Amino acid sequence: MTTRKHEMPKVMWLSPSKFVFESPSKMDFSYDDLRELGLYGKKKVLIVAEQGQDLRFLEGNSSMPDELCWFCDNGISPFLLSRGDVPSCLLGKHCGWVRFCKDFAPGLVFGQDKKHDADERRMKAEKVLSKIIWNHCIYCEHRDTENVTKVYSEAANFNELDSKNAFCKIRQTPHHGKATCRKFKLSRNREQRARFECQKSKLQEYIRELKKNEKLEQRSTVLC
Repeated sequence: MTTRKHEMPKVMWLSPSKFVFESPSKMDFSYDDLRELGLYGKKKVLIVAEQGQDLRFLEGNSSMPDELCWFCDNGISPFLLSRGDVPSCLLGKHCGWVRFCKDFAPGLVFGQDKKHDADERRMKAEKVLSKIIWNHCIYCEHRDTENVTKVYSEAANFNELDSKNAFCKIRQTPHHGKATCRKFKLSRNREQRARFECQKSKLQEYIRELKKNEKLEQRSTVLC
């Protein structure tokens, strides 16, 4: 399996609902993390993705709560998009971050390597940007701050929450930030509104930076 540039990323399918892939070479695994997982000194590791299960390392038999999208060539960095912003995939899929996907292609997410993100990937991201719904629950006027904290810190499976643990005063049902609620209303709190605007600008700014670099590269090529 490989994720080298100009080569198609490979996935070994074990069944229609289970596959194995190699982590991208630039993933930020620290030595402490790898030592704790029994994978000390390995720059690349094999990861198992199975429908309905946490991702897990093939060696060491350790699981991790990370979403599959964080390892996908079609993913957009969680540092550029919040968890509830959709679409968050270069394919335009309105699914947020998931732990299993049949369109998965191992690679570096958009936002991790500027050279890799230039041109075609940047144009895909621009198309996604025009369709993004930014209405994340944490910026909503109807949220219950105390229960938001409880949901994010204590809940292992949001679907198992009962209504008393839901953090939305309008929906009255478990919810964890998906941008699908028609009742969304931007908070009147200045700090929350500022964070909302900052979140919206991250991907926009990154795309602008890529376009600027592409123009400089074109000028440099012409001069040569």
